[in-house]
Parts: sequence; structure tokens; C-alpha cells
Amino acid sequence: MKKVIITTIMGMLLACMAQAQPCSQIAQPTHVVGKRINADGEVTREFVSNFTYAEDGKLTRYRFPEYNIDGRFEYSGDTLTREYIVHGEGYHLQTESTRYTYENGRIKLIRICDLWDDCEQWQYTYDEYGRIALKQWKYDDHDDYHEHWTYEYENGGRTRIESYWTSWDLDGSWVLRQRKTNTYDEDYKTVTVLTENYSTDGELTSTKLITCHYTEDGRLLDNVHQTLVDGEWVNTAIVQIGYDEAGRRSEQLSGTWDAESGDWNFTKKDTYETSEDGLTYTVSFYKKSGDEWVWDKFNKQTVLFGSNLRLQQKMLNYMAWHELYGDAAVNQIEFTLEYTEEPTYMGADERQGLAISVFPNPGNNRMTVQAPIENAVVRIYDLQGKMVLARHFDFSTEIGTEGWPSGMYLWEIWDGNQKEASGKWIKE
Repeated sequence: MKKVIITTIMGMLLACMAQAQPCSQIAQPTHVVGKRINADGEVTREFVSNFTYAEDGKLTRYRFPEYNIDGRFEYSGDTLTREYIVHGEGYHLQTESTRYTYENGRIKLIRICDLWDDCEQWQYTYDEYGRIALKQWKYDDHDDYHEHWTYEYENGGRTRIESYWTSWDLDGSWVLRQRKTNTYDEDYKTVTVLTENYSTDGELTSTKLITCHYTEDGRLLDNVHQTLVDGEWVNTAIVQIGYDEAGRRSEQLSGTWDAESGDWNFTKKDTYETSEDGLTYTVSFYKKSGDEWVWDKFNKQTVLFGSNLRLQQKMLNYMAWHELYGDAAVNQIEFTLEYTEEPTYMGADERQGLAISVFPNPGNNRMTVQAPIENAVVRIYDLQGKMVLARHFDFSTEIGTEGWPSGMYLWEIWDGNQKEASGKWIKE
């Protein structure tokens, strides 16, 4: 439960910590008040988390006294250092320090150290188009890298081949362990993902395929998982998505292939509800018990936004740990956010992408897109709905707009099949 609470708060509030820049368009919460509520509606525990910011709006510290957690951020040029400490009685139970180094708005190096000063590092290299070309990993006290990933692009960027190599205990020689080929359509939506796994001897051990299907207006319908057996593709799993009349996601079903019946056996279901004003969003989680759908252990989360579109409250419901079905007591955890000054938002559709920025806005002949996403896609449309540009990028990209007519444009940022954020950009 402790880990779930911490992860939830961090996920709500620290979307900007992976960027060495201020989050100037985001309302900055100073406190989060958390409550545990039992099945009778009684508050059994209350806790407060605190957040501190520098004058330029950058987060510098967060504290969770309830769980003895202290997080600190330091900024120096293109470097962001994040320290995560869990305190015990007079000593540290856990310490992790992560340093992000940026170049031209893209992550160049990540160095992670633990309590015993054992460190590891990740290094990123990009091609002339700003796409990731090489990712390497090693322990800090080793001269050579142990693992690396190479990236190749074909068909105008609509095919991306990611190869994973390792040199562990192999006398420095590199061995291919996995190759993943992603193909995209003209809108850069994922069509297929082909994964080939290899043994240390270089033999192909398994081949898997994910195929995505979409509605005519580009919404994901399902992704079907298959594996290659004796030269034939065999169904293994599926994720199927339904939408309401307004085009909003209403249901997601997950299941596996039942060879005996020759059909899909759905075992998990998530339902989505959005209020008419768009300010309340609820997700409910179910699993199959016999022929009936019953609450999952973590059964519901509700997110509320204020009239100014600020995240105001988030509630999580849990089935009691000792019971899973029937009249099991529900433990509710409620987070209420307190803010500093009134924020400025460009639109309600940007709520879920607070760490993503498009600037300058308004702009003239150039725009910069930044997102803490590897292998992101930006799509830009004019007001008639015509796509002006679609591009793959890793963390950051610059777009020349010299030939574009002045006016307003709509942008979307995608991570795979999930739209992370959208908004408006004005060319002067």
C-alpha cells in the first residue's frame, strides 16, 4: 500500500521532473492532503505531502513525512540531479541519486547511484533528424558498455528497427539478443510490432507479432498478439477497446486465446466514465470469476478537475486485502491538492500531458516540441483537419514552419497508440 500511495502522488505531480527546465504553464501544488477512509466512511489516517519550488518555478524538493521520504532536485545548466531518500531511525534506509544531462533539449546521459555509491549509466546518441540512433548501458566503474540498443529507420521513418545487443561474459564480442521491428501507417500510428528473440548462441528462439486495428477516424480498436509456431501464426492474447457515442474510451477488455473453443477468453475489464462537463473521470477495474465480472482488488479510481481544469482530487478504492469478493470492505484513499497561483491552461485536452511543451507559442518560422517520451510522434493539423506534419522524435525535435500560412494549428503528441497531449499553436 505504501508503494502505491507514493507512486500515485508522484504520478500526479512530478510529470516535469525529467526535464531540466521550469514547468511555467503548470499550476504548482504546495501540499497534497491524503486520507484513508474505511467502508463506514471514517477517516482512519491523514497525511500531508509538501512541495517546494525555486523562483523560476522549478521543483526543488518534495517531502512525504508519513513515509519518511525526502526528494530533492538540483539544476545546473543542462543537468538535473534528483535525490530520493527514505529515512530510518537516525539512518538512511534507501538513497538513490539520478543525474540527467541534456543536450539540445534531448537526454544525453543518465547516471543512477544507490546508497553504497554503486552507479550505472545510460548514454543516448541521435541521428541528424533528432531520432535516437544508439542507447548504451554499463556500470559506472567499467570502461566498456555491457548492453546497447541500435535503431535503424526505413520507409521514410515508418519502419523502425530496434536491435538489442549484449556482451556479458562473451569476451567483449557483441551478440544480438532481440530485434524489434515497428511499422507505422501514414499517420505514424503503430500497425505491427514484430519481435524476434535470440539465444546467446545466436539462434532464433521465438518470434512474436502484435497487430493493431483502428477505426476510420484513427482510434485504436484492438491489438492482437500472436506467436510463430511451426511456421504458422497462433493467437495468444488481445486487448480490445470500446468507445461511447462521443468517441471517448468506454471499455477495455483483455484476454487470451482459447484453442479449445477457438475464441478469445476475456479475463479483465476496465470501464471508463466521464461526466458531461468533463471534470470527473472514473475508471473501474474488474476481473472474471466464473461467468461473472467482479471487482478487482484495486477496483476504481476517480479523478476530479476544478472549473479551471486543475487536478483537484483523486480517489482510489481498494478491496480489503484479506477478501476479494462478495461484501468485502472497501478502503478508499483520497488525495486533495492545494495550489499556489492560478495557472494558465491552453485547453482541457492538455491535462494528461503536463510534462509536454510546444514553444515558442505564438511562434514564427520554427517550433520546438519536447516530451519525456522515447519514440514519440508529433502530428500537426490545420483548422480544416488536414495533417500538415507527422514526425517521429525522441524527447525533443525542432520543426521548421517557414512555408506555413499564418494562423492557428492543432498538435498531438502520441506514445505508441496512446495520445499523451494535444493543444494549439499559433504562427504569427
